Amino acid sequence: MKKLWVGAIALVLVIALGLTGCGGPDAATVQAFNTAKEKVTQLNSTLKNAASKAANVLQKTPQSSVLDPNTLTDLQQTLSSVSTETVTVPAIAKDTATIKKQTAQLNKDSSDLQSRIDKLNTATKEVNDSETALQNRKQQEEEAKTLEAVSPKNTYSLEYTDPSGYKIKVTMRIGSWIKASNYGLLEKAWQAVGGKGAAPSNLDIGDGVDPGYVATDNGQGMSTNTSDKIAGSSQAMNSDGHTAIVYGTVSFENLTSGFDFSQQNPYPTSCSFSYSSSDARIAYQDTNGGLDYSADFSFSTQMTSNTSDPIPFAVAISGLFPNPTPNNPNPTNSSLDGGTFTMGSGTSSKSFQIEKTW
Repeated sequence: MKKLWVGAIALVLVIALGLTGCGGPDAATVQAFNTAKEKVTQLNSTLKNAASKAANVLQKTPQSSVLDPNTLTDLQQTLSSVSTETVTVPAIAKDTATIKKQTAQLNKDSSDLQSRIDKLNTATKEVNDSETALQNRKQQEEEAKTLEAVSPKNTYSLEYTDPSGYKIKVTMRIGSWIKASNYGLLEKAWQAVGGKGAAPSNLDIGDGVDPGYVATDNGQGMSTNTSDKIAGSSQAMNSDGHTAIVYGTVSFENLTSGFDFSQQNPYPTSCSFSYSSSDARIAYQDTNGGLDYSADFSFSTQMTSNTSDPIPFAVAISGLFPNPTPNNPNPTNSSLDGGTFTMGSGTSSKSFQIEKTW
């Protein structure tokens, strides 16, 4: 009897243990299912958004706005071939084995959803990138066109025999007026004439510098010396577009037969400009890469060979662009018309015109 009782107890324990092993799923299994379920749910939403964005880009992007029209064709084909149907997430099963199968299927669905999302996003991105590439190309072409317009293309030459009998030829090349507020274009135009350092402009005026100066950082800090003051009005060169800048170059050549210039036989020479505007100011780059400021609108150089390197210069005129009035709705400013290029105290001179970039 005792043996039967012990056996019964053992049977009950075996049954209880068996029921425990075959009962509800463990926490890890449930957690794996929930994680897979949440991922699929998120990817379903992401797929809808990717498909909607792709369709919107395809609808709103004309071929004329992309660099490569094939990207639009590829996007259309992707939308046609890639299913945008979402995955139905099942309710969790009650037994462990089924839940694990559900989890495996959800993970497989996640991979498929992600693949479809990637295809849609890639095709959409290629269209957007192609559109940006076309915009960049147009901008570069426009900048190149504008830079060509401001680069020196008008050339004026004068020949002059000075009191010592030397025959000197001076050549000026000059660009177009640029509004001082367009500093990016000023930088490119300054580089186009061989200028070094920051472009001379209103934006180079440092704190504490008296208006009427144009200073540039040529490696030794901002210039603030009173000797650097530019002739004309002391009106500040504001960055609001009321100032115009033009860049150019001047070069000298000795045409005197039998009398050469050299390091041992240097010779000073100069030329000058005149403008109708009292607000005009001028600066030119010296051989050390710094800027010299001219109070009398003259350039001077010490020639140590029969030809000088082109000397970059800048001319600025402030106080421009009068406000429109009822009687003069489209005011102009004659100060931008041009000036006179002179050698030998006016003995040899030539008038010139300067175009505008606006």
